[in-house]
Amino acid sequence: AEKLLAELTQLDPGVSRSDYFDDESNSWDIEGLEHDLELSRKQAAAAPSAAQPAKAEASQGAERAEKLLAELTQLDPAVSRGDYFDDESNTWDIEGLEHDLELSRKQAAAAPSAAQPAKAEASQGAERAEKLLAELTQLDPGVSRSDYFDDESNSWDIEGLEHDLELSRKAAAAAPPAAQPAKAEASQGAERAEKLLAELTQLDPGVSRSDYFDDES
Repeated sequence: AEKLLAELTQLDPGVSRSDYFDDESNSWDIEGLEHDLELSRKQAAAAPSAAQPAKAEASQGAERAEKLLAELTQLDPAVSRGDYFDDESNTWDIEGLEHDLELSRKQAAAAPSAAQPAKAEASQGAERAEKLLAELTQLDPGVSRSDYFDDESNSWDIEGLEHDLELSRKAAAAAPPAAQPAKAEASQGAERAEKLLAELTQLDPGVSRSDYFDDES
């Protein structure tokens, strides 16, 4: 009886000697002791099996939570473990973690699509600006890229570039007609001077072209 009680006490610390031993009759309730010991043995044998699934499930849940948190941290560096894990209860807020991760995934997926049109537009604008600048440089060699492009903001002054190019186009278009009469007149004058000099030279061989023509002007 003492051995049985010792074993039972290990399995169920709540029992005591007085539960099975009667001091008045100085006798043991062997049958009751054996019965309770058998129950305690069965419970002890069943307990690990019953606890194992719960323990495995908790372990899997924690592992999954860590993976979800790692992914969420990449998408949103501002989050932390403390936002979803309670140290006191040693539990994860899986539902909140999944919800926030889903939102971050959607935002990450939408971001490139939203940025693509703006990126394409900026690329086309830069290409157009380069073409306009090339044309303007031909018309006005005094201009430079820095006059219309800001390195700090990485942006073009398209409006200013278009305005100056339009002015240069108009100036270039107006220049030939305005210069043509003067050019023709100068050509005719030079031809007449050459004839006069030729005639004068015959009359006075001592004269020379330099007497009447200024090379500097």
